[in-house]
Amino acid sequence: MAKKNKGKKQQPSRRQQQQTQQSFLDKQKQQFQEIWKTKSPVIVFLLSFIGVIVLFYLFYASDAYANYVRDPLLAVQSSIAGFFINLLGYTPAIEGNRLMDPGGFSMSIAKGCDGIEATMLFLAAILVFPLSFRLKWPGLLIGLGILFVVNIIRLIVLYLVGVNMSEAAFEFMHLHGGLILFTIISISIWLLWIDWAFRKQKETNATTN
Repeated sequence: MAKKNKGKKQQPSRRQQQQTQQSFLDKQKQQFQEIWKTKSPVIVFLLSFIGVIVLFYLFYASDAYANYVRDPLLAVQSSIAGFFINLLGYTPAIEGNRLMDPGGFSMSIAKGCDGIEATMLFLAAILVFPLSFRLKWPGLLIGLGILFVVNIIRLIVLYLVGVNMSEAAFEFMHLHGGLILFTIISISIWLLWIDWAFRKQKETNATTN
């Protein structure tokens, strides 16, 4: 009876192994490039946004900000808020960043109550967004103006709550109510700007083509 010879399984050569490995690496590289192409605008935006915010907080915590920006800004906000409070029939005394009611209530506009941090987050989100500056500057100017006015309104409301309501109500508005509302308004303005900017860019591209 003839026996069937069973040959040994042929092992891939070193060259074939290298080609297989290289093919795998090329495939991984291509997949990474495709992922990066899709995700890179988001990553660049986030990294740029974080970088701007870090720079802002370095300045915000510096002596230069405290000596040349903070006190004048708080005094301006106090004066403007006091002016409108006076129009509402109240007679607050204004001393620097303090608003004092004749009935004994006083309110100091301190760092953190100036709306600067939320405003800077809004401005940074526009500045680093991947669009032409031609589309950014209207959002920067209009948004800055709206947020400044909103913060003045917040200060006026805080004063009225402090004069007419309990200390607990004032603390709630100071720590939660006003801050949450200010943040929501900041995000809303940013989203409205994005919608406007993309529509403008689409119109410009359609006209050009």
